[in-house]
Amino acid sequence: MACSGGSVCGPGTHDVDGVCTADDPADTDTDTDTDTDTDTDPCAPPDTFFGLIPASLATAVPYDSGYDAGLEEAWDGMYAYGAGVPGQTWDIVEATVAMTDVFSSGGSTERWYLADGQRPVAGAPWNFPSNAQTGDRISFTTRSFTQYDGEPLFKQLTDPTIVSSGNPVYVRDVGAEALDFWGRGAEIVRIHGEIVETLDHDCFPGYTCHVLDHQGTLDVVRVKDDNTWDLEPGVTGVCFEAVAGVSTYDPEPDDGDIGPSRLEATTDGLFRIWEK
Repeated sequence: MACSGGSVCGPGTHDVDGVCTADDPADTDTDTDTDTDTDTDPCAPPDTFFGLIPASLATAVPYDSGYDAGLEEAWDGMYAYGAGVPGQTWDIVEATVAMTDVFSSGGSTERWYLADGQRPVAGAPWNFPSNAQTGDRISFTTRSFTQYDGEPLFKQLTDPTIVSSGNPVYVRDVGAEALDFWGRGAEIVRIHGEIVETLDHDCFPGYTCHVLDHQGTLDVVRVKDDNTWDLEPGVTGVCFEAVAGVSTYDPEPDDGDIGPSRLEATTDGLFRIWEK
C-alpha cells in the first residue's frame, strides 16, 4: 500500500519512504500518521516542517568548516568590545542569510540570522538590505554592536551588498541535545517536543517563556502571546515544533554569569502546535 499526497498509514503500519510498512509485532504503536514510533515520542511531527525557510533551500547538511565569512571573529569582538571601539572594524564576506524578518523585542522590529561554517550570529541592524532574502549571501563591514539582555547583535552595517541568492540554509535537528547559544551561536535549529510548563520570569511584555520537553531534555522557548496557535501562558500538554533561531536571555548581563539558552519562536510561522 503506497502512501502519497495527504494519505496516511493505518494502525499497525508506518510510512517508510512512501510505503505503508507493517510494524514490528513487538511494537504496540497505534500512530496513524507518522513514520515515528509514538510510543516513545508522542509528539513526533506528522510531516516535515520548514517554518519560514523555503523548503527548496533548507538542508540538513552542515556548512563546510572551511566556509568562513568572518562571523566568529566578529562574535568574539562583540564580547570583547561591547558596542565597538573607534577604528576597529570587522569585514564579513558572503555570510548566508539564514532567516529574515523575525520579530524582536530588542529595540527593533526585525531580527536577522547570518551563518557560515564557523559561527551563526544574529543582528537587528537598521540598515540591513531591505531586499535581502533567506538564502542570500551578503558582505559588509561592521564596527557597531549592541547588547540585549546579554546577547550581542549587529547594530550597523557599512555598505551591505547582496553577492548571490538561492544558497542552501543549514537547519540543525537538535533531537534531544540541549540548546547551546554560548557554544554554537545563534544557529537555526529544528526542535520538537511537549510544552510542559510556563515560566514566571519576564520575557518582555507580550511574550511568554515556555518549557519544552524534547526527548527528555528541557529547554526554554520564547513565544509571542498573541499568536495564531493560541499558545498562551498556562497552556501545557501540547506538542510543539519550531524551526527558529537560538538566543539567550540574561536579566543581569553584568553579574558575571551567562544567561540560559532559549529559542526565539517569536513570529507566527516559526512554530506550530497540535494535540497529542
